[in-house]
Amino acid sequence: MQITPEVSEKIKLLRLPLIIGIVTIHSSIYSVGYIDKFFQIFIASTWGGSCVAFLFILSGFLFFRNFNLSLNSYLEKLKSRFWTLLVPYLFWNLALLAIVLIVSNIPATTSLIQGHYKEYIKDYSFANFIDCLIGYRNGYPISFHFWYVRDLIVMVILSPVFLLVARKIPYLGLALLVAPWLLQLQLGFINIYWVGPVFFYLGCLMAVQKMDLTWLDRRKKLIIGIYLAMAVVLAIIRT
Repeated sequence: MQITPEVSEKIKLLRLPLIIGIVTIHSSIYSVGYIDKFFQIFIASTWGGSCVAFLFILSGFLFFRNFNLSLNSYLEKLKSRFWTLLVPYLFWNLALLAIVLIVSNIPATTSLIQGHYKEYIKDYSFANFIDCLIGYRNGYPISFHFWYVRDLIVMVILSPVFLLVARKIPYLGLALLVAPWLLQLQLGFINIYWVGPVFFYLGCLMAVQKMDLTWLDRRKKLIIGIYLAMAVVLAIIRT
């Protein structure tokens, strides 16, 4: 699927506010009253959370717009994502694990290791090491901000499945992902954040269906208005 230079430029411009929205999730804004709490939830939870979803949509759309089910296409995608996703992911998680281990074994600094970092180094078993890297038990790797990259890596590996489903049973496939997300279902032995598969698949669906993105641009005022109204209502309910 080809996109116009105008749409491509707008996608590039969209990335910055989405990344800023992600940062607000980790801003730790503490409320002191109803108004403050409302804005805390609206900015850090409602808006920030929707930015995560939009980034997954964008990732899925850009991935599948020039991807097919051939082996060469799949291997080419794996090769490119190896350097942009897997290498940085492993580097930063292993680096942080090394720092935590060093600091925790120095008497003068061992008290600095608190919270989930302490949980990750409770023993030196192989299972605990794997959990530090992928977070299959705790839900997050030791560098917990990288859960998004971890989920992207998994979905890139499973990309032929996403594409096949999007071609054969597009809307049933979407329903099968949305249902466990809304019901918050889990497999029991591993934590799954369904927001990734749901919105990555939605981006895949947009690419496979060759959705006219200029339609979104023409209706942007209506879409933004509906989004803000829903975000405010959701923030009030959560407050």
